[in-house]
Formats: sequence, C-alpha cells, structure tokens
Amino acid sequence: WGIVVDSYENSYITGYVTDTVNETDCYTAKLSPEGNISWEKVYNGEGNSTDKAWGIVVDTDGSTYITGETSDVSGNLNYITIKYDDDGDQIWTASYDGTGNGTDIASAIGIIVNANNTKSVIVTGKSWSSDSTYDYATVRYSTADGSQVQISLYSMSGISIDVSKDLAIAPDNKVFITGFSQL
Repeated sequence: WGIVVDSYENSYITGYVTDTVNETDCYTAKLSPEGNISWEKVYNGEGNSTDKAWGIVVDTDGSTYITGETSDVSGNLNYITIKYDDDGDQIWTASYDGTGNGTDIASAIGIIVNANNTKSVIVTGKSWSSDSTYDYATVRYSTADGSQVQISLYSMSGISIDVSKDLAIAPDNKVFITGFSQL
C-alpha cells in the first residue's frame, strides 16, 4: 500500500500480509537497487488481529517509519506508527486511540525538521470522536522515542464525517492535510 525510494535508490514497501487464520499483520521491506530484499519485518500488534500499514516514509539516516491501524486487546482499531532503523530493527511503536475510543485509522505519514533541528513524524487519518462521528486526527511524534508531541483534530461541523487521506509537507515544514467531509 505504500512505497518510497531513498537517495541510494533503495526502495521500501509496506502494507499487510494475511496469515492462515485470516488475521492481518503489517509488512515492511527494504529492497536494494537491484530488487533484492535487504530486510523484511512483520508486525503483529497486541490485539493479535488486524494490523495494516497504509503509509511509509524514510528519513535521511535510513530510519523507516510506517503508519496504519492495529487492533488493541478490546478489538478497537487504533493508529499504529512504527520506527525501524537502517538495519530493519524495530526502535519504537506508538499508538493513538481517539476521543471516542472507536475506530482510528492512520492513512498518511511525513517527516518534518523542527526549529531546534530535531525531527518529528506526522501521521493523519480518521478518528472516531466522542460525538460518534469521524474527525481528521493528525498526530505528531518525536522521532527519538515515539512520544506524542501534538494532536490536532478537525471537524467541519461537529456532526460531519471527516476523513483525512493524505498530507504534504512544504519546504518551510508547514503540514497540509487533505481528505473529505460530509454531513
């Protein structure tokens, strides 16, 4: 579901695989310029059920970040964001469970450089709100440890279904979010 290429022409892909009992796990791989698999990782979350990656980004140091959805132990879907190092070792995972404690699915991811030269990962998607509708939910994490730095929510009217689908980051690190809203 996601692909990115680094400055050395390595490609990185992410999505999900289905196991023999029809449960899904996030799948991420790094491929050399010749197409050989350098590393591949499967992530099975704590709910041991649905885990799907929808977005991927690679930093200049070779760190790979994916985002998507994961089931918690209660069966609710939450955002999942994972950092892998250049060798494919998992460094951290972070999840986000929205205000309505329902279905939360991240669809896009990007990296920004902060004013103090540290970096943040930005993820966006749809999040079930306490108003029983979906809102845009954009979460910023520290690349160092995966801690949540900021959460921004958007609803067109408070009773609308709002789903963000993608993001873009401008050279000055402004984050632009796009998606749809319907009443």
